[in-house]
Amino acid sequence: LRQVDTVPDITEVQALKNRLWNGPHAIIAWYGALLGHVTIGHAMGDPRVVALFEQLATHELLPALTATYPGQKERALELLHGFRQRCAQAFKDPCERVARDPLRKLQRDERIFGTMRMVLAHGHFAPGIAFGAALAVWYALKHPCAVDDGESALIREAYAVRNSLCDVLTLQSTEMSYQGL
Repeated sequence: LRQVDTVPDITEVQALKNRLWNGPHAIIAWYGALLGHVTIGHAMGDPRVVALFEQLATHELLPALTATYPGQKERALELLHGFRQRCAQAFKDPCERVARDPLRKLQRDERIFGTMRMVLAHGHFAPGIAFGAALAVWYALKHPCAVDDGESALIREAYAVRNSLCDVLTLQSTEMSYQGL
């Protein structure tokens, strides 16, 4: 148990992990899929994906997370470093697996828009996260791997009504309750 770091309240650590790993992981997968990469490891070998990841980490996530949890800066840096390493070595982690269920990931308080709201609340811009949201919709609408994904089908159905992104971002259905930003 030497590697176990006990904390009085796990809530902050969970929030750091969720914001630093879950959203960027999906964004890497969507961008990697757009660029033709099969795995997260291959995507992280692409300088365009790395540049987006660095934008997310350095200019969007870390400033907002350290403002939200000022006592967790070192832990945030450690989590980010570990995540970066894991992704760079994830040659058996398919982009298709990580990219699935885009609608759930776009819900108001979830990994994409929830993180964007946190970043914006601290006065920072979130162009990387916004790009990630666009990638999620692109993936659902256009990527061949999304054909069998139920949530992607819901996105395609909502979009097809009027070819409107607004219809996707305000989608409400019996399967998902999503109300945009």
